Amino acid sequence: MLALGAPRETTEFRVPVPCPDCSHPKTKPELREVTEVLVRPDCESASVAVCSECGQASLGTTVVECSIVSKCRDCGSVSEL
Repeated sequence: MLALGAPRETTEFRVPVPCPDCSHPKTKPELREVTEVLVRPDCESASVAVCSECGQASLGTTVVECSIVSKCRDCGSVSEL
């Protein structure tokens, strides 16, 4: 497959959710124990990803129609990142 302008292969994945501590515009999802948290590697800040609809700490990231979205595993709410 040829993808012009595509980034080099990487294991890093960032989402456009700002860090609550340093306000950097992108964070990295990580699984810690059984909870997905959003981490800013530079400042080591970690916050639990909470669903804006039901308030549960059950948010995950997935791909829907070629777009990365957040999806709640409890209520099924989907929102674009």
